[in-house]
Amino acid sequence: MNVLIVGMNEYFLKDLEEYFTINDDVPYYADNSRGAIQILSETKIDLVILEFCIFDEVKLVKYINDNYPETQVVLTTSKKINEMMKIIKNSEFRVLQHPFRFSELKKLCRR
Repeated sequence: MNVLIVGMNEYFLKDLEEYFTINDDVPYYADNSRGAIQILSETKIDLVILEFCIFDEVKLVKYINDNYPETQVVLTTSKKINEMMKIIKNSEFRVLQHPFRFSELKKLCRR
């Protein structure tokens, strides 16, 4: 299995490399989304492990989903972002995408 590790803390890299190597998997490494896209375009990747620390990674996840649907993705994250995601998940909210009309915003405000 080919595994792409993106933006992971150096502390975990050694453990991950050892784990995947022992299991006859081939680890690839990228520091950021640009490097990850380069590797994805050159190599068939079966699994991506992505350190999710800023929302720019959402674009990379979407890119992988759109272009490599057979590739699984695992997100790792800090407790802070995990808590933010829980708050968003458990909240009721509406989304307006830019550009939007003021009348659309007014309708949502009235609800």
